Amino acid sequence: MKERKNRGSAGIILVVVFAVAVIAVIVLLTKPKAYDGGTYEGNTEYTNKWAGVKINLPADYKATGPIIDTASASYRCFIKSSGTNLSLLCINTDKTDASIDQSLQNLKESFLQSYGAAVASGFNLTAKSVTTVSIAGETFKCLPVEFSSGTMSGVMNFYWRRVNKNGIITFTVLTTSPSELNTILGYIKKK
Repeated sequence: MKERKNRGSAGIILVVVFAVAVIAVIVLLTKPKAYDGGTYEGNTEYTNKWAGVKINLPADYKATGPIIDTASASYRCFIKSSGTNLSLLCINTDKTDASIDQSLQNLKESFLQSYGAAVASGFNLTAKSVTTVSIAGETFKCLPVEFSSGTMSGVMNFYWRRVNKNGIITFTVLTTSPSELNTILGYIKKK
């Protein structure tokens, strides 16, 4: 009788150990990765394992301005310019728990507030409704903005995605050739 009781206890212990192991694996697999601003290589490459993206731009793009990289934010822009055509891709990561919807609404409101100053300096800005788009297999919220000034016009789109509870990644794409927009977004690949 004792032997059977011990086998029952051993079975329960085995089930408990197995359950704890399964829970530990689930926690490890679902634990959000720590924030990472990514790495920049040369004038045309960016990799971010945390956000799961890799960007390889053609050689005619050049990094512009300094890399801003702190413990809670990273920012860098790449530009291509030929004649009157201009294309710009900016990458920004933020360690934040702010709502993307609220951040986009704040951005749209700041455009509306600066509209008077923009018109006074010869710019016309039109912020459209926020949409949802897929970039490199991930869902991003997009605030499209059309701009014009004299002989220059184009689009400036802001793409935002919450990576996890630890932060967001944003891409800002500006181009005077709207047909280039999908080409620029195509440089963003899943890592």
